[in-house]
Amino acid sequence: MLDIKEENILQSIPKGDLHVHLNGAIPTDLVKNILEKDLTIIPSSFDLDKNLNILEPQNHLSDYLKPWEVLNLLPKSKEDLNLIVLETFRSFQLANI
Repeated sequence: MLDIKEENILQSIPKGDLHVHLNGAIPTDLVKNILEKDLTIIPSSFDLDKNLNILEPQNHLSDYLKPWEVLNLLPKSKEDLNLIVLETFRSFQLANI
């Protein structure tokens, strides 16, 4: 719990807006866990360890969009959605976002 001084400091810090596509912000381990739990069939050309996170510039738009071949399969249930929202925002909090 914050004391009054800490709360005042937080209130005085300039704020910004964050635009995030939820599916693209899901922690990688959570994506893998949900896919496994739900027995989701992923495209045979998709390598979870290689294609789920694109961290380097790509030469083709199709390479950049590769993660969405699997990310668009989530969520499959309301429970998955709740878990995705909670864990994604927890990861934001840990990253001080």
